[in-house]
Amino acid sequence: MWGVIITLTIVSFVVFFSPSARFGNGDDASAGNFGSINGQVVTRQAYLNALREVNFRYFLNRGVWPDRDPQAKQSNFNPEREVYYRLLLTQKAQDFGIQVSTDTAAQLAMNIMRQAGAPSLQVLEARLLQPYLTILDLERFAKNEIALQQLVATVGLPGTLFTPQEARLLYQFDNQEVSAQLAFVAASNYLANVVVTPAALDQLFTNRAESYRVPAQVQVNYIKYEITNYWPLALEVMNGRITNFPAVYEAVYEQRGSNYFKGQPLTEVTNQIHTDLHRNFALDLARTNAVGLLYELSELEVLTLTNLPASASAKGLALKTTTPFDNASGPRELNVPELFVQKAFTLTEKEPVGGPIIAEDGVYVIGLARSLESYIPPFASVSNRVRNDFFSLESNRLARQAGEAFAQSLAAGLASGKDFSKLTRDAGFRWFPLDAFSRSSRAITNFNLAPVGLLQEAAFKLPPGKASEFVPLTYGGLVLYVKELLPLSETQMQAAMPRFLAALRQNGQSEAFNSWFRKQADTGLRDTPLNRATPPTISGGPRSTPRPK
Repeated sequence: MWGVIITLTIVSFVVFFSPSARFGNGDDASAGNFGSINGQVVTRQAYLNALREVNFRYFLNRGVWPDRDPQAKQSNFNPEREVYYRLLLTQKAQDFGIQVSTDTAAQLAMNIMRQAGAPSLQVLEARLLQPYLTILDLERFAKNEIALQQLVATVGLPGTLFTPQEARLLYQFDNQEVSAQLAFVAASNYLANVVVTPAALDQLFTNRAESYRVPAQVQVNYIKYEITNYWPLALEVMNGRITNFPAVYEAVYEQRGSNYFKGQPLTEVTNQIHTDLHRNFALDLARTNAVGLLYELSELEVLTLTNLPASASAKGLALKTTTPFDNASGPRELNVPELFVQKAFTLTEKEPVGGPIIAEDGVYVIGLARSLESYIPPFASVSNRVRNDFFSLESNRLARQAGEAFAQSLAAGLASGKDFSKLTRDAGFRWFPLDAFSRSSRAITNFNLAPVGLLQEAAFKLPPGKASEFVPLTYGGLVLYVKELLPLSETQMQAAMPRFLAALRQNGQSEAFNSWFRKQADTGLRDTPLNRATPPTISGGPRSTPRPK
């Protein structure tokens, strides 16, 4: 496994710092303009050091390097942003006078080594760190990581100052349960009452023309480096690099966890792990060849739409073209990651080539074929959609009218002692007795026709014995009735308080730290390529790396 990681990492650094970075994000940092933080110039070396630390921290948290994780972009991971955040926080830790001893940093490094199953730091470096980090990089990472943890604790201290009495009140507020019922008004019950005319459909199309707009589309040429083409060579490379397969199988099994293998023991999944390793080596070889093509294209003085097809023809590579696709759906004939679609929509006539894009079964290099502008189609081509929308809107309107009339009549019926369930059924609506829920409930187990947050918002505005106004939904609506507030269990509350108070203090620390950090970043990062007035929140601050024992 480590051999695979090392190989892929080498390629990723070549791509990041090579001329082919023209196919990447095009940010200022990769071009050498690193800006300054609070007046201190960010050197290239400082940027690279922080980048290594950010990548390693991602690996420790996720078990995979960010350039190998298809979920990295989906989880909003931005390495440049994280680098500048880390540089700013490291600077602030120094301003606070936070110092970490070599012995303390060594404890964290040893914990990382043990978790990786390495018998020594030298083996850890050979298996895991190179070429991302050296032992010196690991020592710097450990010192900075512990310093940032201490910075969070220092800055976030005001947010932890909750007394047990305050925690008790907050616990009661979050966990007070309500017994409620509701009347559900289904729009589908009013479909038969909808009257449709050609003029009405015409008017709806005119009023909602933008909702029928066909989005901008793109069509790309692509070369796919299939991993099956590298299967025999990948086996040869893997057998040459891995000398102790049982140890690697065990390391992969421990890293992924038994849940990944559905509880099967290691002895029953070694073949699966072996195949996964084989596939990763083949994928790396495919990526290496894709990067080679991108290097060649990057040497051209000017890139045009014809360069990728011409290169494919000259090399005897199969060039294919997608059907037009939009930014939401992607090419229907290909099973490609989201990055394929994202990259396709960044291509222009001046920057017409992108990649490498890693998929499950190969690596893509793509080139712009043509861009298609967005347009509003004629009524005839979307008439069925317009008709369906008309029925949906009208049935919802009729359901809302009926629901609002019912809600207005409830007060008198409940005041006269009538039962909510009988009033609901007499009005022709469905009655639901809800399982008890609180403000902290994530779901209501016996009702899923409305978001739990909507029901909580309605319920906790009402005193017992009262009903809500009509609450509209996209498929009807509801009226909620609060029967009673249920008493809290003192025994359960006492048992839950230690953990609740700890979580409360941790959340308070995070909020206090993030509030402070936003103010620091507002001024400190103005002269960096980020140039953001209000950066996103760092969830929880730098706390998730293993702590020294």
